[in-house]
Amino acid sequence: MQFSMLKYAVVALATHCSGVISQATPAQVVENINGLTKMSRDLQRPAQTINTVNGPLVVAGMGPFQEIILGFNDIRSTAAAAIGSMKGMASVPVEESEKIFLALKQFVKVHQELLAILIGKAGLFQAVPIIGAPVATALRGIEGIVDQIAFELLKVVQGRQSDIEDQGELLRDSLKEAIAKYDGLNYTYISQKKVKSGADHRFLFHTGRQELRQRRTFHRLFTARWFPMPAFDRSSAMKNTIYVVTGGNKGIGLGLVKGLLTRPFTTVIASVRNEESAASLESAIGDVRKGDSSELHIMLLDFTKAPTPSAVREAFDLATSSAIDRIDVLIANAAAVCTTSPVASLSAEDLRNLFEINTISPLMVFQGLWSLMNKPRATGEPGPKFIAISSILGSIELFDAVPSGAYGPSKAALNWLVKGLHAQNENLISVAVNPGFIRTSMGEYAARQWNYDIERLGDVESSVTQVLQVIDEASRENTSGKFVNVPDRIWAW
Repeated sequence: MQFSMLKYAVVALATHCSGVISQATPAQVVENINGLTKMSRDLQRPAQTINTVNGPLVVAGMGPFQEIILGFNDIRSTAAAAIGSMKGMASVPVEESEKIFLALKQFVKVHQELLAILIGKAGLFQAVPIIGAPVATALRGIEGIVDQIAFELLKVVQGRQSDIEDQGELLRDSLKEAIAKYDGLNYTYISQKKVKSGADHRFLFHTGRQELRQRRTFHRLFTARWFPMPAFDRSSAMKNTIYVVTGGNKGIGLGLVKGLLTRPFTTVIASVRNEESAASLESAIGDVRKGDSSELHIMLLDFTKAPTPSAVREAFDLATSSAIDRIDVLIANAAAVCTTSPVASLSAEDLRNLFEINTISPLMVFQGLWSLMNKPRATGEPGPKFIAISSILGSIELFDAVPSGAYGPSKAALNWLVKGLHAQNENLISVAVNPGFIRTSMGEYAARQWNYDIERLGDVESSVTQVLQVIDEASRENTSGKFVNVPDRIWAW
């Protein structure tokens, strides 16, 4: 079941106190739903004004379509806080549950009305295919965390679970129809062209590919919420060293992105989870003095959604407009941590979640991008590098009974994959790197769990310098298939 737009129902008025999200009451949930209903109703006005004159202005970030897209983005940006406000919420009495359901039912009705308007307007733009991508992206973007919200609602509401599911299905069907309408604009436009000769056929094929690429480019731009991206220079990409860094918007990942961009002739493709993370990364690199011909491209990839290799490749192609045909270094940095606990009390949920993000996802990224890494290289040129950012907690030999919850075993399994990739790919340089106990959000979290003095944590900049040195010097003979602790110590698995 997908509650494709249900997240609107609980996010508008989440309460914050000193940066901590307070738990919602039943009355606040109803208030949130009513507030979101009003927001949806307010978006009907610009939707009704869409016409063939103002519709195309969306490509310049103007017009009613853009107002609607920004409205969707504003709603989505509060979703995470709303989920947090419902965590641990007690089951709601039947009377209060009924109020929540009735408010939700009204919200669904109003939002279906908005979607119906957008569906009707799609027919105006068969000859303006580039409109399809940004609108479809805005519609699709609201699906990011809906399952979590649905889960929280179904846990607290009594007597109306099946009715909530029905409302979610109604909304899902309308949303899917709207997405299909705008997704289909390019394909409909191309298929309607007349093919009169072989030459026309060749022109159609070329033009169709260009239009589809243009569509994908606009998809990427709108997914990044119009944060300016550098113009892609294919000639630069051909001569630059190409790095992919997952989890590039904070901590070690952000430090790696910044450090690499200061180098000349470097292209960095950094993955982030969502548009807010993309905005954070864009802001964070604003003061970085980039090296000659160096450039950054942002790839949206949410590892909590268990992306497949094909999904990874699609995200990469969207981020680069399919203009990069090789990768030199893949740095699997994205990771998650959970509450530390003894092995005997580890939960299955924590194990599954952390193995998905810390172990499975790095392998899926490798599989999705391996065809770009495994390209012929000049004599003497080093092979492609797969660098997994690991942890001492993943070393079975050095493990000294420090409780790390599911984090330690997930990193131990990642180390196993690093060793296996080295053994089974003779041209690959595959290395696990421990960056140290560093003052990042994850590092500070672990320090608090262990009552460790946060002031003693290492700094990101120094760690990044050492990690990049390990990457630069990594070779098949010296470090591939090994577990390296920065700067140059080889650790036992």
